[in-house]
Amino acid sequence: MTQILSVGTSLPPHRVDQDEVMAFVGGFFRESYPDIDRLLKVFHNGQIQSRHLSVPLEWFNTKHSLQEKNDLYIKISVELGIEAIRHCLNDSGFWERDIHYEEVDAIFYVSTTGFSTPSIEAK
Repeated sequence: MTQILSVGTSLPPHRVDQDEVMAFVGGFFRESYPDIDRLLKVFHNGQIQSRHLSVPLEWFNTKHSLQEKNDLYIKISVELGIEAIRHCLNDSGFWERDIHYEEVDAIFYVSTTGFSTPSIEAK
């Protein structure tokens, strides 16, 4: 029977408080949405305290091509994936010894941020 024996996580390096994200989004969309203040209430309704971003918040003030954004997505996804896998395989709370990558049967990766062929887990 297949089992999940360990889970590893990894967070992007840029931690941003929810209020900072809300202020940024408000400024970013103010010209396009005159009633943006009404829409920003969703940030408090979600009860999220902070977010982790792969790039500094200011990065979003500059236009980037789809190619540039997706290349960055792939690069950072692979880096974070490797870190998460290392945490998973070297977790002394689960394992008495480190697990070698050749002992892994499957990696499951879910993202709606970007796209990659071959897939991120294949990389």
